[in-house]
Amino acid sequence: MSRILEKLRNSHNKGKILEEVVVDIFKSKSLNNVQRQKGGSQYGFDVIGFKEGMCWKAECKNLKDKVSIEQLAPKLIWHLDGKNIDKFIIVSIYGLSNDVRKLIEESSFAFDIEIWFGKFLEHSILNCPRAMERIGISCEKESRDDKIEPLFYPKVKVQFNVFYSQSTPRSFDYIIIDDNLIRSFTEEEFKLSCLVSNPLKSDIYIQEMNVITIKYVNTDNYRIFRQRTMRGYFEPVEFKIKPKIQLSGQVNITGSSMLKLEKGESELVTLTLGHL
Repeated sequence: MSRILEKLRNSHNKGKILEEVVVDIFKSKSLNNVQRQKGGSQYGFDVIGFKEGMCWKAECKNLKDKVSIEQLAPKLIWHLDGKNIDKFIIVSIYGLSNDVRKLIEESSFAFDIEIWFGKFLEHSILNCPRAMERIGISCEKESRDDKIEPLFYPKVKVQFNVFYSQSTPRSFDYIIIDDNLIRSFTEEEFKLSCLVSNPLKSDIYIQEMNVITIKYVNTDNYRIFRQRTMRGYFEPVEFKIKPKIQLSGQVNITGSSMLKLEKGESELVTLTLGHL
C-alpha cells in the first residue's frame, strides 16, 4: 500500500478524514456548493457537489477490507429512481468486493458510477495540494501520472426511436402560412411510431412519455387541398395524444397507464394525434 493510502487508513477518525479529502478533491475539480454530510440521516451519501448542472454524490468507506454488499446496498437503494443525482462515486481504500462489482454490473442505474480506490485514489489526492496538506504529506516528493482512470460504470440508457408509422403518411394538407406553402399531416391521419428498447437485464416500467410543443399555428381556413395516400398495416401499441398549444407545453403520452418492457425486449408504439 502506498504511503498516501497508508496514512489515510491509519489516521485518527479515519472516516471523517477520508470524507474531508474527498471534499478537497471535489473542489479541486471545480465542483460548486461542495458539502460534507453531518451526523444523522445521510440519505445515501457522504459528500455532494455540483458541476455544469450535474449532481455528484460520494460515499466514502475507509475500512480494513473491501466494501461489501451489506455496507453499500442501502446507499444505492436511496438512488434507484435516479432523481437528484448524475454521478455516484464510491471511495474506498481497498476497493469493492466481487459481490458488489457483480451487483453494479448486472443492475440498472440511471446515473454513472465511479469507483475511486487504489492507484486512482492515490493519484487524485496527489494532484490536490489541499488534500495532501490535510493528511500531512509533502507534494514535491511524489510523482504524478495523469493517465490513471477510475473504475467506471456508465448509466444504462433505454433506447427511444421515433419514426413515421408508414413510408409515407396516409394524408397531407397543403396550407399557406406567412406566404409559404407547407405540406403538413392531417389531424385524423397523423401517426408516429416509437420503438422503445430495453437493453437492461431486468424489466422496467415507463411511467411517463411526454410530447413537447415546439410551435403552434392555428391553420383554420388555410388549407388549399388534401392529398391521400395508401394505408399501411401494423398492430402496435397505440396512444392518442393531444399536444399543448403553449410553447414548451408537455403532455404525458401514457396517461394513467404504464408501458412494461421485459428484459431485452422492444415495443412498437404508435402516437395518434387527436383533435385539439
